[in-house]
Amino acid sequence: MQTFIKENKALVAALLLPVLFAGFFLISKQIATSTINPPAHDFMIFKHNNSYNNSAGVNIKILDGKLSAKFRYPKANNDDRYGELRETELYFVTAKTMIAEKINFSIPDDAMNPAQGREGTLVALEVPEKLRALSFSSSAISPDGFELDYRDSNGGNLMTEIFDTRYNHPNGLVLRQSGQRFPIRGINDNYGFVILGWVTTPSANKETP
Repeated sequence: MQTFIKENKALVAALLLPVLFAGFFLISKQIATSTINPPAHDFMIFKHNNSYNNSAGVNIKILDGKLSAKFRYPKANNDDRYGELRETELYFVTAKTMIAEKINFSIPDDAMNPAQGREGTLVALEVPEKLRALSFSSSAISPDGFELDYRDSNGGNLMTEIFDTRYNHPNGLVLRQSGQRFPIRGINDNYGFVILGWVTTPSANKETP
């Protein structure tokens, strides 16, 4: 072996150089990402639902730092029939565990059979008690620098597998910062979600709502 190395120094160097560079960059990346603190802010995500104007459903948004929810009554179709009720896909994610909890709202009893004059109107819904006291920032990026992203194990190559930490996990939703990804658990359908708001109430980040 030593004789082969001596006689083929150039070949050995050519083979080892990429490996050494890869190892150097991998170590550098691990050092850089290891200095990133885990997400500290709980947050809420929801799925956009592009539905027709005559459909009924819950409309959610952050208004003056608070969660606001309203129910829209449906409008009748041309044949005087109402469409389907849109499901609300809203989740609260606790940063400490990165587990998503689905949030449900109590809708009016006459949701799909509105009285005359109520068709297409909005009525306020009661926000779940555990969320009322929380304050939110509706920024796309959290106060500590994280943003929502998707990890996709398809289409990767050797370099992405080495230098991108998202390829250490299967497909799914993550919080991302500087190449470091923290997977969100508890959601099966991962696509179409966006950030609704990051919890900014200090005490809320210490307890699960």
